[in-house]
Amino acid sequence: MGDLNKVLIIGGGPTGIAAALLLKQNNHLTPVVYDASTKPTTLGGAIGIPPNGLRLLKRLGIYEELVSRGSSAEDITVHSVQGSVMGRTNMVSWSKNKTGFGLLKIKRADLMDVFCKAARRSGIQIHYGKNLVGIKESNQQITASFSDGTSDTADFLLGCDGIPSSVRKLYVDPEIQPEYTGISDFYSLVPAGERPTAGPLKGLHATFTMEGMFAITTCTESSDEHYWFLSYGVDPPVSVVKRTGGTNSNKSMSTSSNPYCMAFCKNVKGEWGSLLRGFVGESKEVKFHPIFSLPLGGVWYKARCLLLGDAAHAVSPHASQGVSMALENDFSFLSST
Repeated sequence: MGDLNKVLIIGGGPTGIAAALLLKQNNHLTPVVYDASTKPTTLGGAIGIPPNGLRLLKRLGIYEELVSRGSSAEDITVHSVQGSVMGRTNMVSWSKNKTGFGLLKIKRADLMDVFCKAARRSGIQIHYGKNLVGIKESNQQITASFSDGTSDTADFLLGCDGIPSSVRKLYVDPEIQPEYTGISDFYSLVPAGERPTAGPLKGLHATFTMEGMFAITTCTESSDEHYWFLSYGVDPPVSVVKRTGGTNSNKSMSTSSNPYCMAFCKNVKGEWGSLLRGFVGESKEVKFHPIFSLPLGGVWYKARCLLLGDAAHAVSPHASQGVSMALENDFSFLSST
């Protein structure tokens, strides 16, 4: 394929920016990032990054800054629906002993802030409000065209634009369609001053049932904010599936119109059940996010174009591995570019 100098990256999330940082730092290439959103955005809420992701963030040079923003508490406490504590354990003790890295829970907004600052320090251009409408190869180069009439040409193009990937739909593998997993997430962030109890709540606390999982976790270094989420088996509203075309959605709903969270919490007894209902009741905004995956057998590349992260291989179970698997993609495919 010849020497590479410039790479276009479609998608300005963690996958795309991590790829840009890696190409700039290790391969001395010129990455240019294009994102459809008008500004840096996230799905909201928080995520967990386990050892496999943290070790790669260390290699990118942003590990320490991320740790200073998030919660490194590693314990999980499992509560029964009767309200009793069933047990506690360290979720990553074995992995931490092997790798030296633990578990980080961090708000998505803080994660993106650190990534974007790292990109600016490296002189990486990120262009927002760029909706991809076409990809064309010619003369050993590849050109991306956008809805505003602009275009850019480079030696290679990376599709890092998630499950609803325009790169995949327009060029690499148009036949592959996302599939709803049957699981949706409901979630919210609650500041410590608004939480329903003043007692300590460190680490991850969870209840598992046949219908789903409800959990609350710290997600900041100072524990001044908590993230709760319910992963629940539910048919998504038809309007959501039609609007997204079978891809991820992120819809806000009021607590009063959210029967799933309250129905789950209603069946949990004791002080723990009261705490769950309190968190849901104090949430000013509850987000709804149906989980989609990609079927097996898809194509990940075409000539000078490569898919990375969820654009290539979104899978379920998804919790705490989306960003980490994308980072592993970046390092596996791009380290030797």
